[in-house]
Amino acid sequence: MVLPAVVALLLTAVCCNNNEIVEVPDHLEQARIIPYTVSVGSSVATRAVLNDSNFYEFESGDKLYVWGKDISGELTMTDGAGKYTATFSGNLTWTGSTALPEDELEMYAVIVSPGSQIFGTLAEFAANNYEPDYSAAVLDTDLKEAVRKIGYFKARSTYGYKNFDFIGQQFCAFVFFNITLEDGTTEGSDIVVTISNNKKQECKGTIKAVKEYNEIRAKFVAGFPSLSTYMSAPSTPAWYQLNEATVKLDDRDTLQFGGNSLLVGNMVYNVERTSLYNITATATIPAMIAYALNISANQKMETSSKHMGYNTTLEDILKAMLKDDPDKAALLQAMVSKCERTSPSSNWSVDYNKIADVPKNYEFTIVREGKTDFDMTGSYSGVDITIPVSIKVEKMTSSTE
Repeated sequence: MVLPAVVALLLTAVCCNNNEIVEVPDHLEQARIIPYTVSVGSSVATRAVLNDSNFYEFESGDKLYVWGKDISGELTMTDGAGKYTATFSGNLTWTGSTALPEDELEMYAVIVSPGSQIFGTLAEFAANNYEPDYSAAVLDTDLKEAVRKIGYFKARSTYGYKNFDFIGQQFCAFVFFNITLEDGTTEGSDIVVTISNNKKQECKGTIKAVKEYNEIRAKFVAGFPSLSTYMSAPSTPAWYQLNEATVKLDDRDTLQFGGNSLLVGNMVYNVERTSLYNITATATIPAMIAYALNISANQKMETSSKHMGYNTTLEDILKAMLKDDPDKAALLQAMVSKCERTSPSSNWSVDYNKIADVPKNYEFTIVREGKTDFDMTGSYSGVDITIPVSIKVEKMTSSTE
């Protein structure tokens, strides 16, 4: 999924004769405070917050960090919350040798949402050489929140041009992890996630285990900054190189991911370490019915790569068994008046419940590995019949990137 991000920042410098001169220590250059108002707008949706249509839009509390050689400042949004256009105002601090910057002075800007976790304050951002800090960019959240918190929108312009173009300038690559935990971890447990690349820790954070499809999982997203070479060479795609990348959950075994992949900015990647299951259902048809319908007495259906919690129905099972003749599957289903689980153990691998009366239909849900037996009882031509059905659940291991 490529997230659309298009915005034009129209900068209007408000210059006046009484620019404020602030006193600074003798060993520093004199700083001039330049009031600055920025109009931000585009005919398409933009911003580091996704709306329901997966477009970006501005939110209350947004800021812009603007900087260049001998100039920087923080601009706050004064209008435009919930819209695709906005106005930002504030001051830029100029420490150059001239009264005002030259029109050709190169400047940069990033969009900073109130929930951003990668920029810090303007002073912290400057101390990090105006690069985002992704060391804590691990979140147990969805894409919408991830874009808001770790999205990296950066654009380049000049002081005199007064226009920042954010087209294609979203530099964060989002990697979603989905890891099944089969070690007794309980729902809601805190898990410390550590992600490394090139044998160096890249980011670390704490997430909570979730329950999904009757399985406990660690589901989280991590942000990786696409390298800023794009800013100096627009024809070169921005990317981040994975090399021996690993993810570690608390003190569990380290998992490798990604190989030597390139992560491209504004892209979403998925890494899965999940348990998947094969489902096999068998049925023994009474001889008189098999003969009457001209079908085999031993019927079987199989399906694979299903998550725990997968469900199917009696109707679907019979249709899969008699896939070449759905009418005969319907006739078999019409004979059934009752379903009973006959496995003696309470540790069943399959739960079931009735979902329809005419014809009788039942839903089967896998809850663990194992085999569960059922009897489908009913009648055919006035004769009571029993159709034994067994459903077997077997784990298969899946590793998807």
